[in-house]
Amino acid sequence: MTITTAGSGSFSTRVLANGGNTSITITNLSSGTSPICSNAIAANNTATISVINVNAGSILGAQTVCPGGDPTLISNDVLGSGDGTITYFWESSTTSASAGFSTIPGETGDSYDPSGISVNTWFRRVTVSTIGLSSCQSPSNAVLVSVLTLGPPSVTAGVSTTSACVGSLINLTATSNNLFSATANPNTAIIDNNATGITSLIAASGLPTSLSGWQVRVTVNIPHTYTADLEIYLARPGGSFGAGSGNNQVGTIAGQSIRLSNDNGGSGDGYNCVFRDDAASNVTTSKR
Repeated sequence: MTITTAGSGSFSTRVLANGGNTSITITNLSSGTSPICSNAIAANNTATISVINVNAGSILGAQTVCPGGDPTLISNDVLGSGDGTITYFWESSTTSASAGFSTIPGETGDSYDPSGISVNTWFRRVTVSTIGLSSCQSPSNAVLVSVLTLGPPSVTAGVSTTSACVGSLINLTATSNNLFSATANPNTAIIDNNATGITSLIAASGLPTSLSGWQVRVTVNIPHTYTADLEIYLARPGGSFGAGSGNNQVGTIAGQSIRLSNDNGGSGDGYNCVFRDDAASNVTTSKR
C-alpha cells in the first residue's frame, strides 16, 4: 500500500487461519537522510490483528416421533470452546442437515428441548466466541428428529358370514397396516436362583397418547438352558411388579404388569417365542 497524497490508505490481508495475534507494521518511508514525505511518520507503527478461535463441540439426540409428538432433550455431548467468552444459540431446518437453518428465538443453552414436531426437522447448536466487540461462530453437527409417517391406515375388513337371519349376530374384523416397534438387546447374564432377576428396558418413544385398538406383540429370544427355570414378565411404562407367591418368584399388579410365561418348556434349551394379546391359547410348553 502506498499513500501518495494526504489522507489514508487500506489493504487486505491473506486469510488468517491460526489463532493468536498477527502484527502489521507501517514503516517510515525515507530516501537516504531525507524522508520521501514531507510529513512522514516519525516512527514505525504496528497494528495487531487477533484471530479468535472457536470450536463448535457436538450434540446428541437423533430420534423418531409421531406427528405432533414431543421429542426428548437434544443434549450436549461436547461443549463449545474458544479464545473468548462462549455463548450459544440454536437453529433448526426442515430442508436438510446443511441448508435452510434459521435461529430459534430465546434458545441459548448448551442443550435444547423441542416440542410439537410435525415434519422432519434438523437441529444444531451454534457456538459463539467473543473478544471485545468481535466474535466468531461455528455450528455443531446437526441431529435429525424424524416424524413417523403413518398416514391414513389401510384397513382390510371382513365378516364371519355373508348371509344371516334378521336379529342374528355376525363378527366383523378389520386389520390396519399401522405399526410401531422397538427392540432391546441387553446381552445380560440371567442370575441363577435369584428372585430379583434381570430387567431389560425397551425405549418406545414416539407412541401416540392413546393406544386404543392397538395390538401388542412381544418377541423374546433367550439362549438359556432348561427353559422351565425362566419366568418372563412385562410392565408398562411406569409400571411395577408385586411380590411373588407359590412357584412365582414375581407377582403382577393389575393395570401395571402381566406374566408372559413361567415354568414352561421343561428341559429345553433356549426360549424363542412371540407373545400376542390376541393369541388363541396360552403358552404352556413352548420350547425353541
